[in-house]
Amino acid sequence: MKKYFFIKNFILFISPFLVLLFLFVTFTIISTQKFIINDIDKNNLTLLKQIQQNVELIMDEIAQQMIFFNNNDKAILTMKSLIGENNMTLDRLNSYGLIDGFIRAPANSKPYIHSIYVYLENDKDLVFSSNEGLVSIRESMDKSWYEIYKSKDINARSWTELRNIKNRSFEKNNTKILSIYRRLDNTKGVIVLNILADYFNNTLASLTTLPDQGIFIVNEKNNVIFSNKTDSNMFQNYLPKIAEGTDSIFTIDTKSAKYTVNQLISSNYNWKYISLIPQSTLYEMSIKLITYALTVMVIAFVFGFILIYYLTHKNYRQVSNIISILSSAEKGLTLPPPPDKIKDEYGYIIHNILKTFIEQSYLKIQLSEKKYRMEALELLALQSQMNPHFLLNTLETVNWESLKLMRKTFREDILIEKLSGIHYMIENLSDILKYALGNPHENVTLETEISNTKSYIEIQKYRYEDKFDVIWDCENTAMNYMVIKLFLQPLIENSIYHGIKEKDKNCLIKIKIKKSGSILKISVVDNGIGVNLEKLDEIRRKLESVDDYSEHIGLYNTSKRLKLKYGDRYKLSIRSKYNLGTAIYIEIPIS
Repeated sequence: MKKYFFIKNFILFISPFLVLLFLFVTFTIISTQKFIINDIDKNNLTLLKQIQQNVELIMDEIAQQMIFFNNNDKAILTMKSLIGENNMTLDRLNSYGLIDGFIRAPANSKPYIHSIYVYLENDKDLVFSSNEGLVSIRESMDKSWYEIYKSKDINARSWTELRNIKNRSFEKNNTKILSIYRRLDNTKGVIVLNILADYFNNTLASLTTLPDQGIFIVNEKNNVIFSNKTDSNMFQNYLPKIAEGTDSIFTIDTKSAKYTVNQLISSNYNWKYISLIPQSTLYEMSIKLITYALTVMVIAFVFGFILIYYLTHKNYRQVSNIISILSSAEKGLTLPPPPDKIKDEYGYIIHNILKTFIEQSYLKIQLSEKKYRMEALELLALQSQMNPHFLLNTLETVNWESLKLMRKTFREDILIEKLSGIHYMIENLSDILKYALGNPHENVTLETEISNTKSYIEIQKYRYEDKFDVIWDCENTAMNYMVIKLFLQPLIENSIYHGIKEKDKNCLIKIKIKKSGSILKISVVDNGIGVNLEKLDEIRRKLESVDDYSEHIGLYNTSKRLKLKYGDRYKLSIRSKYNLGTAIYIEIPIS
């Protein structure tokens, strides 16, 4: 009988498994190769996009440096005066130090910048260099850039050139650089940024790629400018065939082997980002994966065989006990004692599962209700904390304005103007308090929230005597979206109290609101005092923490309320540079 159970279980379980195993292996052999190649193509395109983003991010930073010199007429005039004068006066020395600092700063701060040249056409052939200062081209170690510039068509506004230069006359090896040329718009001349090719080559070489996979970046002249391979001559020979392909993924056939090509064309710089993989590498991975799959299937089959044998033995023993009890009952023999509590193991399992499920479900409901109440109370506490915070500052301003009127004697027209301003502040404060003291759980339209924020801004502009201006850039289509109350005002307050207040000159706040898919994007940017990197990291850590703190209370409360409202769908990021300003970016789902 035991043998019968084993054969039955084997036929019921192992036979279907063997059939499925055969079908699976067959399907794997047919489809795995195609699947892997498609997956590799997808990953390669994703890798190329990441490389493009990283490279063009750096190139955009470089472009900003070029735009600075191109659009700074004062700097250009100063440089012309330095070239034209022969005597070194104190003013000329100071001007030279300022220009030299502007040119050296990006070259010294960016590891991928070799040097920067700013050349204004002059009969002395002088050029401003980040490495050598104001120097004659004839005396400079690097002259080839000038020859390329002179030979270039005057209608070409910008271009790139690969060059090999020596930094010192005694150096044996050349330094490979990519020179980016950009003609000046307002005068005859050019800005040349020399980028270290090895910096980008090493970055590409550090990427995780397939064996023998080549990553290449090609400029508008179809020359390889960056590569993860030390020798790109082979790739240069394949460029004519690659140039014929217009798709993002295609195959080329060479004398030595077939290659799969993935390419991505940049619209910004007209560069190509290309991945070249030998197809033999792709097939090798497919064969390995199939081998691994078969090995796993064999192990699973052996394990299944052992498991069926164990279960058959166990079930047979249980059936034998039942047959023994029935047989003892038929013969009138003494029966074994029954279980102490439960009739059978299946009833015991079902009973405990139901009991555990009910208890856990009840506990989950209790925890959910408790969490909801805590969040509701926290929302009320945050809003009540925010209202006195602003009310205290505004009443303090009204108090100071009143004291000024009491201590000074004004003409009647000035007195009326002062009283009108105080009345206007109180009227705006009244509108804000009516808005804030309403139902805290009530959502409002974005238009209503903006209107309340403008009342707050008018109070602060009066208080700070128009020390700042505000620019609104809001999409009209977003005005009817529902948002939580009082989330914009603290962001403006943060810009005023921690940025604009500390700066001597007049400042600007720009609020931009736009829709992006199902997300509402809000940005508040000011050109206040900003914070240094260490302080910025501290603010970011505190925004992520669960503890309360007093500094930046408006920003903290707003972040916490939005997080309670929208959960993981809400995002907040903050960027700042000392003496340049601060930018806060918020994303919330559209309601």
